[in-house]
Parts: sequence; C-alpha cells; structure tokens
Amino acid sequence: PTPLSFSAPAADSFHQSSIASLSGSCENGITVVLSGTGLSGGPYNTSCASNAFSFTSVPLTSGDGDKILTITQTDSAGNSSSVNRNFKRDGTP
Repeated sequence: PTPLSFSAPAADSFHQSSIASLSGSCENGITVVLSGTGLSGGPYNTSCASNAFSFTSVPLTSGDGDKILTITQTDSAGNSSSVNRNFKRDGTP
C-alpha cells in the first residue's frame, strides 16, 4: 500500500494566509481525515483516489504561530495510520 504522507505544505514552512491547501499520498479507496490544533473547524474528510488526496480552502486557527495538522486513514480492519505536518502562519505582509 501507498504510505500516508503530506506533499504540501512543506514542513516548517511559513504561510501568510489563514486558508491552506494540503495534498499528499494515501492508500487508495480509504477516506483521509484531516484534524489538528491548527485547524479551524473540522475534522474534514476527503477520498483517496489514485493514491492521492487534496484539501483546498482549509481554514486555519486565527493568529500567527505554529499550526499542526494531522491526516489519518483507518482501514476496514480498524488499522489506523496518522501523519502530522507542522508549519507556521505569519500574517505579516
């Protein structure tokens, strides 16, 4: 199976916007769940198709600083895999 991973945003990168787009690889046919302390609202779900996932227009928590997002997949047998991505929000233009 394809390992669960983030391809964007880059780890420890800086973002000005309060909205993020995320993408990565996943095990085909299993829902990807997005959660975390950097997420405003959620959790959010998306399908894994062709071993890839993407979330667009994801609202981040207010304020600058560290944002931590987690993607999780759980198969029909109850086996779960999770990956974290840390990045920073800096709204200074």
